[in-house]
Amino acid sequence: MPDRKIGIVGTGYVGLVTAAAFASRGLQIVCHDIDPARIASLRAGVLPFFEPALAETLAAARGTVDYTTDHERLYRRTGVVFVCVDTPPSGDGSADLSRVGTVIEAIPRWASPLVVMKSTVPVGTGRRIEALLANLDRADIAYISNPEFLREGSAIADVTHPDRIVIGGTDPTAIERVAALYETELAPIVRTDVTSAEMIKYASNAFLATKISFINEIANLCDAVGAGIDTVAAGMGLDHRIGPNFLHAGIGYGGSCFAKDISALQHTAASHGTALHVVTATQQANAHQAGRVIEKLAAHLGTLDGARIALLGLSFKADTTDARNSVGVHLADLLAQAGARLVCYDPLVRPEDIAGMPSCTSAATLADAIFGTDGAVIATEWPQYHDLLAPALSASMRTPLIIDGRNLLDPTAAAAAGYTYEGIGRSGTPAGNRIVESTGWLRAAA
Repeated sequence: MPDRKIGIVGTGYVGLVTAAAFASRGLQIVCHDIDPARIASLRAGVLPFFEPALAETLAAARGTVDYTTDHERLYRRTGVVFVCVDTPPSGDGSADLSRVGTVIEAIPRWASPLVVMKSTVPVGTGRRIEALLANLDRADIAYISNPEFLREGSAIADVTHPDRIVIGGTDPTAIERVAALYETELAPIVRTDVTSAEMIKYASNAFLATKISFINEIANLCDAVGAGIDTVAAGMGLDHRIGPNFLHAGIGYGGSCFAKDISALQHTAASHGTALHVVTATQQANAHQAGRVIEKLAAHLGTLDGARIALLGLSFKADTTDARNSVGVHLADLLAQAGARLVCYDPLVRPEDIAGMPSCTSAATLADAIFGTDGAVIATEWPQYHDLLAPALSASMRTPLIIDGRNLLDPTAAAAAGYTYEGIGRSGTPAGNRIVESTGWLRAAA
């Protein structure tokens, strides 16, 4: 009989999304966390972060999800335990696995759970955990690697309709126990060894980051030669070997995953005497991309010293409150260093909520943010920023200039609304570059 009671260690982003997904299938869930305040809030139905549809999914499953600080209660009530604790970067770029180690060592002697690693851990971690279990004389504990592939802002959809499910282990019975938990999913299941499962996670994130940095560099070249990146990316994406996803040019990737995972992958490679030249170039290209905004502002304003700039977006992407490694926060630092006076507006994140952020006046509305400014920078693709195209809103700016770091707005519509508009890689004539289909053939139409 398939397991019906699932334990979750860690009630952060991955833990709660995983709990919600399994609870929505009717499984009984026990979530454990060492933070009593967080557990109390969760019991009251208050989540520690925003993720679309997460609160609704957990509310619908109320009664099937239990929250506790008692780790022995967790193991008494469940036979399969998913480890979903943080693995933050250390000073040398490697992942800090102290929380993972604590979880493994805290398993009661009387419990024999199937341990499933959902946390993102460096390649080789599984082997070390299996060695640790052997040293603890815990041959009764089976270990599985089951990496997550969640995108903030669409995590519930990602976990309920995944592209693939990766399960790595040495015990065929344990692998099938985990596979049975996903039996309702119409997705391929990759059954493999632990190390390969870990590598799939890191290689996937590194490749996606590389794709982003590549299209951003092509966008920079489009600006230089007068081509239109939107059409270039669309034309590239029609090749099935390339595909259209992650070809949206902008000012770089951010968030808690890509930067951390790339650093951890580089650390793993270095420790094995292997160089990752492409991955290193990806990281370097991304680090320089935000500077394109400074260059474009300076080209129009001459100097940023004393200029009043509206910075639109502090979360690293839309539909999340996560500002970790946010390009918007990085831009705030660059703009402040250049002498600009900043007014920030984000629908969910306030400047005062971000530790270490440079002085930035917080605006209550989009209209307040751009009023009297010398330029506005779109740093996050929030759909609310389409309201910039409202009639006469541009007239409230001292200089109606928009630097669209996410290519969110239609250039023609922005110009019609009274703005001087610049995107990333959009120096070509966007209105004259579009892709059409006719009698089965694709052609460029002017």
